[in-house]
Amino acid sequence: MANMVRLISHALMLALIVHKAHGDCESCCVPAGSPAAKEGGSIKCSGCDLVAMQMGCFLDKVGALCAVIPALSKCIAHSTSAEKKACALKDEDIHQNVMGTGPDDGDMGLFDDYRMCCSRGSTMREHYSDKTCAATFNATGLQAVRKFHDHYWACVSPGTKTTPKGNWTSDCDGLAKEAEALMKLTLTSHDVYRKPCASSLKVAAAVGGSCTNAGLAPKALNSMWNDWQSIAFADDISSAKKFTKACVLKEFEPGCGGVPGTAPLKKQHQVVV
Repeated sequence: MANMVRLISHALMLALIVHKAHGDCESCCVPAGSPAAKEGGSIKCSGCDLVAMQMGCFLDKVGALCAVIPALSKCIAHSTSAEKKACALKDEDIHQNVMGTGPDDGDMGLFDDYRMCCSRGSTMREHYSDKTCAATFNATGLQAVRKFHDHYWACVSPGTKTTPKGNWTSDCDGLAKEAEALMKLTLTSHDVYRKPCASSLKVAAAVGGSCTNAGLAPKALNSMWNDWQSIAFADDISSAKKFTKACVLKEFEPGCGGVPGTAPLKKQHQVVV
């Protein structure tokens, strides 16, 4: 019976990951050999177009961290551990972006969101993972997102069906700096993904980028971030696919999505339907 429960739990978690991978950006181009490529209306990718999708996805996570960093800093500024913990738990930007719907639902939040970037091409029925993307993910150290996720929850968890109650210690006062370090690491990793396709794509370098009230800086980086918003979070699937095709034709030059580089950061965990 115990083994059966574990198998069911694993199956539910895999189903959630596959759903999120597909629902995260149904308008993105997908690998020609992937399960999603067999579905009607799908846009097939060449190698570097897929890499551009992966880089856009990682910039989306940078946007999430840009919302988390100042919110965590504000909470850490409180006087007592109890106040800091309560502040972090109540803050929507922190909880939504880091934890998603939470561990009791099998949702690893930001960690799952990062892994989705290498799962473009999955469907509700079948999971797909790009081996080259996953290898680069590991080689650049992006597994650090799991460490950050787990550390945050160890500090603030109110106690759930699947996780113990958290304890805010002095180490937790460094969470904002950890989030900032992860944001910078993601920008560095973005450029490692970019390197093999530098002659095929017009994607700008991301290293040295930063968060601003209006989005990301410098302007080219913010434009690329907005391009991803156009592709993944358009008002309807038809518009989103139009932006995808436009960016493919323009080799993902910053601004290919036709959105000004001054839009405010959008909430994460949105789904195009």
